[in-house]
Amino acid sequence: ISNAAQLKDDPEMGDKIIRTLQKARFGIAIKLNRYLKEIPESMLKAANEFDIPIVILPYRITSTQIINAVTFRILYYIKRSF
Repeated sequence: ISNAAQLKDDPEMGDKIIRTLQKARFGIAIKLNRYLKEIPESMLKAANEFDIPIVILPYRITSTQIINAVTFRILYYIKRSF
């Protein structure tokens, strides 16, 4: 989950991040309009090349809300599994 602050001064960093982590099989969630207005083209190309989903987060949703929701789902799943 990212607010894209690290991409503000170096838009090519998104491409580097995806290429570095592409073996981990993950997705990226980005909140636009604070640091970036749009996802850099090089990042989109790299994500498409490695079949990595990019999710645009609504501006009003915080990363804490997402992490809490995901953690709740994981813990709920674990609890039901035992």
